[in-house]
Amino acid sequence: SSGKFNEQGRVPLFFVSEGMEAEDGSLPTYFSKETLLADWDRLYAGKKPLPRVKVLDLLDLFQSTMRGSSKLNVSFVPTEETMKVAVELQQRSLTAAYKTDRMVMVAGKSS
Repeated sequence: SSGKFNEQGRVPLFFVSEGMEAEDGSLPTYFSKETLLADWDRLYAGKKPLPRVKVLDLLDLFQSTMRGSSKLNVSFVPTEETMKVAVELQQRSLTAAYKTDRMVMVAGKSS
């Protein structure tokens, strides 16, 4: 990583603008570029060239969502390592209080 992602507290999210939309219409964002590339290869197996991989900051996304200015409906795709930890916790009956395979950030307007 480079630039602002070298600053403490910055978390890069990797995504492509087309070709990977989730069934719920959200745009998958990845904590690891390698996970994104693996998913692209699994989906297209070399039959479609990878579009430009884009990067945004988790905090910037969160803040724009809270302000209501984000145009993105994103889901978060965990890394393989994170999924292994979640499986281990589930096997030890230490279940997480949330869905571990994908999370969706949805902003709503308060009344």
